Amino acid sequence: MQELWGEIPGFKAVFSDVWGAVFSGGLAVLCIGAGVLMFFPSLFIYRFGEKIRSYLRVGAEQELEQAFRNNKSFWKFTGIICIIYLAFIPVLIIVGIIVVVVSVFT
Repeated sequence: MQELWGEIPGFKAVFSDVWGAVFSGGLAVLCIGAGVLMFFPSLFIYRFGEKIRSYLRVGAEQELEQAFRNNKSFWKFTGIICIIYLAFIPVLIIVGIIVVVVSVFT
């Protein structure tokens, strides 16, 4: 595989041992972090569905209120995460440019 990428100028440094390890480790941390982070919206949606089902069976207004509270928590959490992601996009673009410049000029 490295012979294939070795033909392209600038890619030799990216696929060296150190850069490959850094990239793989960073990607692993990113994927595990995203998985942990996505647990919470899933929990809110699960609780929402559970309370709606309970409301439909029993008809208690308290169940409906708790269901919508969980739905509100889901959307609030999702909005906050969306804002954080949007704030990190310029940072990631700058880091990407720096990594490419360093890998091309070394």
